[in-house]
Amino acid sequence: MTKEEYKLLKKTILFVDEVNKGKSPHFATTLKWVKKIKPNADVSLQIAAYSHDIERPAQKTSTEIHDKKYGFMEKSYMHEHQTTGGKIMATFLKQNNAEQKIINKVKHLIENHEYGGDKESNILKDADSASFFEKNIPHFLDRFPDFSKKLIQDKFDFMFNRITNKKVKKSIKPLYLKATNKLIKL
Repeated sequence: MTKEEYKLLKKTILFVDEVNKGKSPHFATTLKWVKKIKPNADVSLQIAAYSHDIERPAQKTSTEIHDKKYGFMEKSYMHEHQTTGGKIMATFLKQNNAEQKIINKVKHLIENHEYGGDKESNILKDADSASFFEKNIPHFLDRFPDFSKKLIQDKFDFMFNRITNKKVKKSIKPLYLKATNKLIKL
């Protein structure tokens, strides 16, 4: 990574933390997993890892309302979540004079992080799921009884079943089972 790319990554982290009103363990852990899956991940993949869910803190109120009305994984919302996140980051990167190829790649990765589809989008998707199980389970368990156990279990299943990397899936399976068992006991 060049000195300029490193500065851009640091600016991204500060921007995302500001939008999020503080550091997000999920964002940092997604970046950690990207580096674990692909140690030589380029700056675009690292920026996308840290900022992939930028839409959620930026649109917090509408996200909460949507989740209560339609659920966590409704297709049109997932599309909007990815598209809006990609636009937010493309704008930020343009304002910070990033190279167009970095802007395009970050936007593409964020716009595809929920379902993957190519090698690096799949890496981001798998890292996102791994981070979800490491950092986000308490948040989802705390949402019961506002959300049904079935809806929460559906989210757990979706996040686990979308992992395509066999090593990541094997590593995360105990956390998935633990989360499911905790949900059952609520």
